[in-house]
Amino acid sequence: MDYEHQNRAPSPGSPAAYLHLVDGRSSHQSQILLPLWHKEIFKIGRDPNFNTLAIDDDADLMVSRNHCEVYVIEYEPTVNHIYVRDRKSSNGTFVNDQLIGRGPEITAGYLLQDGDVIEIRPY
Repeated sequence: MDYEHQNRAPSPGSPAAYLHLVDGRSSHQSQILLPLWHKEIFKIGRDPNFNTLAIDDDADLMVSRNHCEVYVIEYEPTVNHIYVRDRKSSNGTFVNDQLIGRGPEITAGYLLQDGDVIEIRPY
């Protein structure tokens, strides 16, 4: 997933940023833009009852039930910081090929920059 940030003040009702989801499991690599909203936590994992993005395919046992989350902190009307943190995943959460967390604790937020790539491996 790539992170894309808006460099201007979002209008009311506009997302603060977007995640660019690239599904690397298939040859056609589908791509989707997922909005990140102020005051909401974008949760990723297998559990469809708990996560914003549920990766619930039986083959996806590398993805934990509650794997990671992305959230926005607004410092000023035009300054947003986007963070990702691991939620005790078994196989870890990676940003730009760097492991940022793996269970048994929820990790501190990792500050994302434009173009950073969040990976849930092996995808």
